[in-house]
Amino acid sequence: MGRVNGLRKGQQFERVLAKLLGEAICGDDRAFIRMPLAGRAMERYEGDIIQNPDPFLAEGVRKTAGLFLQKFMLDAKDRKGWSLEAMILNDTCPVWDWWDKLARDAHNISKVPLLVVKYAGKVWGCMEFGQRLTWLKSVSRSVEVTGRSRLLLFPWDEMNNFDKTKLEGGNGAV
Repeated sequence: MGRVNGLRKGQQFERVLAKLLGEAICGDDRAFIRMPLAGRAMERYEGDIIQNPDPFLAEGVRKTAGLFLQKFMLDAKDRKGWSLEAMILNDTCPVWDWWDKLARDAHNISKVPLLVVKYAGKVWGCMEFGQRLTWLKSVSRSVEVTGRSRLLLFPWDEMNNFDKTKLEGGNGAV
């Protein structure tokens, strides 16, 4: 088996995440796309996932996708060299570096950071403690990572419980 190209693996995960996010948030897996040239300068302002510019998407899908991205900045990581246990038990886990960079960039543009990581074949979301409780209806099966930034880790399938009504209503403001 040949060596996996890390850049290509990351880009593939971003494409998969865009489809998962579109289905969970908008009911249409075409609502979001991977940021062209992600990992470059624009990522600091937009994140890894952007709204699909396709004019043939349903108006409601476009509106929901736009409202979601006005509130959230996403960063996707599919990397080896870390574990959930290491993340919980020590500050040197690479997830903390990813989180610190995303949180800084997101807060600079008044967005909520949402880090999405792949570990052991499963997709996990990371949000600040208060934000997760605000935006997700279900609070089951989450792990609170206490310490520097009170991060909550939750299985990605809980994004299906995302409270879309708060996108327009403003109750979920940061």
